[in-house]
Amino acid sequence: MIDPLSGALAVIALATALKDIIETAQVIRDSFSKYPHNFRNARRLAEEVLKILRGMEEIYQENRDVLDKAKALKKAVGDLQVEMKSAHEQCIRLIPPTSERKRDRFKVAFYAFWRRKKIEDLLSDLRENVDRCSQQFHLLSSIRTEALVFEIRNAVVQSSSYGAVDVRGQNSSSNSSATLYSGLGSATNAHLFSFTQTTPMPMTWMTDTIPAHDLSRAYLRRELGRVKSTLQSALIRWSRRQPFNTTINGISVSWFLAQPSVSSTVVHQDAVVLAFRFQSVLQDEPNDSCLQHADRILNELCINLMSLRMAEDGVAVATLKVDLWKAVCAQYPSSSASRQLARSLTHLSVALSDSGNHKEARSKSEEAINIFWPLAAHGTAVHEKRTDMEFISGNMMLQAASETLPGRARHLAIDAMRILEFAFGFQDLKRDLDPETSTMSPSIWAILTGFQFSSPEERAITDDHWFSYASTALQTGHIFRHSPDVSLSFARSARHVLNYLLTRYPLSNKVQDELTTALGRLTNNVELDTMGSEALAEHLEFSKQNVDIIRRLAAINPQQYVSRLANALWSRSSILAFTGKSAEAKDAFRDILSLRELAAAPPHADLRIPSETEADYYIRLAVFHHLSRRFPDAILAAQNAISQYSALEFMEPARSRVKHINALGLLCNYWTFTQQYEAILVEAPKAIAMIDNASLLDSNSPEFIESYRMILGTLMEALEATGDSPRAVVHAEEIVTRIQKSAQSTRAIYEGKSSQIPLRYVRLLQKNKLVAKAIEYVSHIRVRENWEAIFGTIDEVVKVVTYIQCLMEIPSLYKGQGDSEEALKCNEEARKFVSVVFDGVTGNAFVDLVSQTLDSEYVILLCSTDRYTEALEYSQKAVRAAGIDGDFQTAVDTTNSTNISTILQGHIVAQLYNLMPEEAAATARKALPICREISLSDPTMRTHEYFNLLSLCICYHDIGNIPEAFKYLEEAEKLALELQSVGSMEKLRATGDTAYETLVTKRSRLLFAQGDYEAAVSLIEKVQTIQRERSKNDNSAVPEFANTLVYLSILYCTLGRHQDGHAAAIELEKLKQDIKTNSPPLYRMLTFGMNFLMKRGAWKPVDEAKRKLACTHQDGH
Repeated sequence: MIDPLSGALAVIALATALKDIIETAQVIRDSFSKYPHNFRNARRLAEEVLKILRGMEEIYQENRDVLDKAKALKKAVGDLQVEMKSAHEQCIRLIPPTSERKRDRFKVAFYAFWRRKKIEDLLSDLRENVDRCSQQFHLLSSIRTEALVFEIRNAVVQSSSYGAVDVRGQNSSSNSSATLYSGLGSATNAHLFSFTQTTPMPMTWMTDTIPAHDLSRAYLRRELGRVKSTLQSALIRWSRRQPFNTTINGISVSWFLAQPSVSSTVVHQDAVVLAFRFQSVLQDEPNDSCLQHADRILNELCINLMSLRMAEDGVAVATLKVDLWKAVCAQYPSSSASRQLARSLTHLSVALSDSGNHKEARSKSEEAINIFWPLAAHGTAVHEKRTDMEFISGNMMLQAASETLPGRARHLAIDAMRILEFAFGFQDLKRDLDPETSTMSPSIWAILTGFQFSSPEERAITDDHWFSYASTALQTGHIFRHSPDVSLSFARSARHVLNYLLTRYPLSNKVQDELTTALGRLTNNVELDTMGSEALAEHLEFSKQNVDIIRRLAAINPQQYVSRLANALWSRSSILAFTGKSAEAKDAFRDILSLRELAAAPPHADLRIPSETEADYYIRLAVFHHLSRRFPDAILAAQNAISQYSALEFMEPARSRVKHINALGLLCNYWTFTQQYEAILVEAPKAIAMIDNASLLDSNSPEFIESYRMILGTLMEALEATGDSPRAVVHAEEIVTRIQKSAQSTRAIYEGKSSQIPLRYVRLLQKNKLVAKAIEYVSHIRVRENWEAIFGTIDEVVKVVTYIQCLMEIPSLYKGQGDSEEALKCNEEARKFVSVVFDGVTGNAFVDLVSQTLDSEYVILLCSTDRYTEALEYSQKAVRAAGIDGDFQTAVDTTNSTNISTILQGHIVAQLYNLMPEEAAATARKALPICREISLSDPTMRTHEYFNLLSLCICYHDIGNIPEAFKYLEEAEKLALELQSVGSMEKLRATGDTAYETLVTKRSRLLFAQGDYEAAVSLIEKVQTIQRERSKNDNSAVPEFANTLVYLSILYCTLGRHQDGHAAAIELEKLKQDIKTNSPPLYRMLTFGMNFLMKRGAWKPVDEAKRKLACTHQDGH
C-alpha cells in the first residue's frame, strides 16, 4: 500500500510538463483538422485528449501547493509527452504532400484509406496510454484527501456501537450499518445516486449519451469480481487455518472515485475505503476485530450498491457476507458469530426485497428469526436481548411488507409491533398478543412467557429505542393502509414520538424524514367533510409543518425529496381549498408545477437526459390532475413519465421496466375517463407483452400486481366499449383467464378497474349476442364456493362488492331471455346474500344503495311475472321503511337522496303496472327535484332524472293529458341528447342507444292520440326497422318489436294502407309462433307484455281506432 503522504510528495512539478503536453495536443488537432473526412477519428481523439489534459490542469491548479513538491508522476507524464509527439510524427508520415488540385486530394484520400488499419492501431495505443496516465494522475492527486477521509470514517466506525440506530446523525455519512438496520424494508436511507448531478468522466471518447453514473456503476461492478475472489480465498484459507496475504488493486477504484464532480460523496468514499481496508483485514488468522472489519466493509459496499440501484450486485455482496459468517460459525461457533449471521441474513433479506425477490426475502427473514429467538432467550446481556428482539421485529415487518395475503400481512405487522413494545417494556405480551391470530409458533410463545425485564435499568428507554418504535409504527400503519382508522392511529403515535425527538435533535435529518412520513399519512386520504372545525385546524397545521420540513430537506437533497414535497403541497392545497382559502390553495398548486425544474435533469453534453426523479414527479403530477378531474393534463403528465422510464429502461431494466408498466397502467386508466379506448387497445397489449417477456408476474410484488390488474381492467373496459367482434371476445376470454390466474396465485385485494372484469366480460358477451355463454359463465360464479375457488375467500369489502355486482347482473341475462322466473330467483339470491353479509350494518350509503337497487329490481321483476299486486305491496313497504311515504321531502338529505330516488323508481313502476297513473305521476313529480339535486353533484346520476321525466310522460299519456305528456317528453329528449353529447335525434340514433327507440315510439303514440297519423307512422317505421334487425340476434328486443308491430298494423289500416297493415299482422303472427316454439318463457313474457299494454290508458286511442276499422285482419290483436 502506498503511504498517502509519501505519494502526495512524489508528484512532479507539472506546471511546464502540462503546458508542453497541451501544446502538443493542439498541434495534433490542427494537423488532423485539414482532413476532416478521412481522419475524423483522429481529430476527435485529439480533441478528447485535450479535454482530458485540461481537466488534469484544473485539478493541478486546485492542488498546486501539494503537487509542485512531488515527483512520482514525472516519468509517467514525460512518457506521455514522448508518446504523443511520436503519435504526431507517425500520423504525419502517413499523410503525403498535397496541393489544391482535385487529383492530389484524391490521392490523399486513397492513401489514407489504404493505411487505415495502421492509423487505427496507432490511435488505440495512444488511447490506452492517455487513460493510464490519467488514472495515475487522479489517484495520486486525490489519495491524500481520500486517506484523510478514511482515517476520520474509521475512527467514527470504531467508536460507534455496531447495529445501533443513531438518530442524532446530521448527515448521510453516519454509520452505514446503522442506516441499513434503521431502514428495514428499504435498502438504505443514503442519498440516491442520480446521474442528473454528474459531469462527463475522463473516458470521453465513449458515447456521449451514456450517462456518467452508468459508467460508474459498470466500473464498480468490475471491482466486485475482485472482492468476491479475495473473500473466497480468505474463506478457503480460514477453513485450512493457514495464514495468507492478499492485495486488491486500489488504483482503479480510486480513479473511479476521484472524479471532480460526483453525485454521492458517501458512495465514493465507501468504495475507495473498501480497496484500502481489504489489504489489511484478511491477511492473518481471523480474530473478532478482523471479522467485524470485514463485515463492515461488505455491509457498506452492499448499501452503496443498493443506493446505486445495482440490486443484483447488492444481493451478491449481501450473500457473500452471509457466506462469511456461515464459514466462521462452522469453524469458530459462538453466540456472537450466530448473531452476526442472523444480522447478515436480515440485510440479505432487505436486499432481496428491494430487488423484487419477495419470496426468497421472506425465507431469509424466517431463517434469521429462527436464529435470533434462541439467542434472545438464553442471552445474559440486556442490551443484546433487546437488540435481538428489535431484529426479530424488523424481520417480521419485512415479511409483512412483502406478504401477498392481506390477512397474514396484518397479523405479522401486529406481532412485530407488539414484540418491539415488549422489548422496550411497553407491553405485556401475554395480555396483548392473541395466540389465535398470532403468527408465532408455540415454542416461541414459551420463550416469551419466561422473558421479562425486571430492573429499572433494564426498562430504560433510550432515544434510539423511541426512534425504532416510531419507525415500526409507521411501517405497521402502511401494512394497514386499507384500514384508514388503524393506519392513522399508528401515524398519530409515531408523530408524538418524533415530535419529542425533534425537540432534542432539531437538526437531525433522519428524525425529520420519519416525521414527514407520519405527517403525510395524517394529511393524505382523509375525509375532510367528516371533520369538525378543530380537526380541520389541526389538519391544516399538520400540512403546514409537513411542507416546511420537506422544504428544508429538499434544500439539502432536492432529488430525493421533490416527489414528497409535491405530495405535501397537494395535501395542503386540498385542505386550503376545502376551508375556503382558494388563493392560498392555488399558490400551493403553482408550487407543485414549479417543482418540475427541481426534478428535471440538467442537459448532458447538450443532450436531454432522462431522470427517474423527474419521471416520478410526473407520475405524482398525473395523479394530482386526475384527482382534480383534469384528465387531459393527467394524460400528458403520465406520457411524460412514460417517455422518461422508457429511456431509463436501457440503463436500469429491472427497476425502470416495473415503473414503466405501472405508469402505463395509470395512463390506460386515465384514457378511460376521456373514452380514448382505441389508444388503450394499442398500448395495453404492449404492456402485457412486456410483463410476459420479463416474467415479472413471478415477483408477486403487491404494487406491481395492482398495476397489472389495472391494465387488464382498462383493456376489458375498452373491449366492452368498442368490441363487437369474435376477436374482442377472444381477447376478453384471455383477460378473464389472466385475472383468475393472478387471483389464485396472490389472493390480493381486488379494486378499481380489475374488480369490474367479470361484470364487463358478461356485458361484452351480451353485446356479441353470446347470451348463452354469458349465462353459463355467471351460473358458475354465482355459486359462492365456485367464486371463492377462483378469486379467493370473500373476506374483503372489495371482493364482496365485486361478487354482488355479478349477482346483480345475472337477473338481466335471464330476463333478456324471457325467463323472468329465473331472473326473480337470482334477485332473491342476491338480496339474501347482501342481507347476510351486511347484517347489522346501518348508515352505510353503499349497503343502502345496493339493497334498494335490488329491491327496486325485485319490484320490476314481480311486475314482469304478472305479480303486480305483490309488487305494489312490496314497494309500498320499502317506501314506508325509508320514511318517505306521504310528504317525503322532509326525509331527504344529501346523504340519502340517491337511495330514495332508487326506491321511488321501483314504486313508480309498481303503480303503473297496477294501472294507477295518477298516483304514479304524483310520485314522479315529487321524485324529480330529488333527481335534479343528485345530478348537480354527480352528473352520472342524471339517468335518474331521465327516468322520472319519461315516467311523467307515460303517466300523463295514460291519464289522457296529451299536452302535459308532450311537455315531459320534450324534456326527456333534450336530456337524452345531453347525456350522449349529440345535437339531434338522428345523431342519437347513430349512437345505437335504445333511448332513441323509446322516445320516438312515445312521440309517435302521442301524435296518434292527437290524430296526426301520417307523422306517427313515419316515426314508428324508423323504430320498426331498427327493432327488426336487433331482434334477430337479441331476444330481449323481441317483446318491444311485437308491440311495435301490433301498433303499426293498426296505424296502417287507420290510414287505409290495408296491404301494409296485413303484412305487419302476418309478420307479428309468425314472430309469435317462432317464439312460442323456441322459447316458451319468452313467449309468456311477450303475451303478458302485450296484454298489459292493451289495458293501459295510453292504448285507448289505438283501440278506438281499431274498432272503427272495416277490415278484419286486426281481429286477433
